[in-house]
Amino acid sequence: MVSRPHASEGDVRALAQDLFASTVGLVVYGSQTMWALTEVTARTIVGSALDRIVPTLTDAIVSRMDVTGLVLRNADLHAIVTAALDELDLTTIVLERVDIDRIVERADVDAVIDRVPMLQ
Repeated sequence: MVSRPHASEGDVRALAQDLFASTVGLVVYGSQTMWALTEVTARTIVGSALDRIVPTLTDAIVSRMDVTGLVLRNADLHAIVTAALDELDLTTIVLERVDIDRIVERADVDAVIDRVPMLQ
């Protein structure tokens, strides 16, 4: 805020100028504040509406698309699989999730022994 030196009481012109300048400043400040509040309110309302509309609209569009075909045509599946495998510890997965006893039960042990070279 800018202040001026006090003018004599009889200087009506200076008082009118000060009053006008203060009024203009108040109007500008009020307009800027109102604009800022309007913008925040509009963004909030639009954001809220988009939060409700976009997921529904996206579901409607995606349900009509061949997403698998889109991925197969446009994605580098080798890179995706390689990146996924790089993130996995396959040894731990096998040790924790594969039922080795069940595999051995189903294995044809005689066929395996027949394939092993034996010294005579």
